[in-house]
Amino acid sequence: MKRLLFIIVSLFIALSSAFAQYVDLGLPSGTKWKSQSESSSYTFAYALRYYDGFLPTSGQFDELIENCTWKWTGKGYKVIGRNGNSIYLSADFKRGDDYMGAFWSKTKDGEDGCYGLLCFPSRVKVDHTRSLDTERNVILCIMK
Repeated sequence: MKRLLFIIVSLFIALSSAFAQYVDLGLPSGTKWKSQSESSSYTFAYALRYYDGFLPTSGQFDELIENCTWKWTGKGYKVIGRNGNSIYLSADFKRGDDYMGAFWSKTKDGEDGCYGLLCFPSRVKVDHTRSLDTERNVILCIMK
């Protein structure tokens, strides 16, 4: 029964990811990004299991940072591409008086680490973490 439920959930996620709205931000690689980040948070293992084919690499996060304009909205970032199209990355985690966004990438670093994206009100950066059991959001992308 657990196996059947796993298959059904996996199929649902794959289909919803495949038919989601992806936005062309005019990036050099041609990567398209889902119009907004997922509303739930996940551990690295869960994100990798259910979203692996759609999770960005750390290099795709770098490209997003370097080629887009980032506008803080108070609880997330509007990310605007060179062509004027935009996506939204929510900041769902409270840190002191501010909110921050934290997103998984599929880029691993050995057995116990990986890279992700951190979005603070004043800056955005690709980070390295060994805390794979903490929860982060996901933003999905597809290659052209």
